[in-house]
Amino acid sequence: MHEFSLAEGLARELLRIAREHKASAVREVYVSIGALSGIVRESFSFGFEIIKEHEPMLKESQLHIEVDYPTYRCGQCGYLIERSSVVPAQCPMCNGVEFYPSGGDDLKIMRVELDLEEETSGGGDEHV
Repeated sequence: MHEFSLAEGLARELLRIAREHKASAVREVYVSIGALSGIVRESFSFGFEIIKEHEPMLKESQLHIEVDYPTYRCGQCGYLIERSSVVPAQCPMCNGVEFYPSGGDDLKIMRVELDLEEETSGGGDEHV
């Protein structure tokens, strides 16, 4: 199940972002998973739920997943069919039947919402 290792990678990146911004917690995480990525969304989400229970900064975070569909280019005339969830049966321009996908195979962090720590007047230590 490679989804668990991907969820671990997401958690590491979220912790890095939180530290970089001196956040006390990660609240919302929005990711895009490509329809052609081979990632099982339910397994990825399940893995993240397990991991976040062991990371205080992630414990209250909510994971939101959207699906990114590929664009298909007709192999005959080059016509683009934007963000389709299915491979087109036929090109609407030339009736071609050969299509090439583009995109829809990534895992991307789209947005992260953080709780930022209050500034302290003591000039505390900063750890990287």
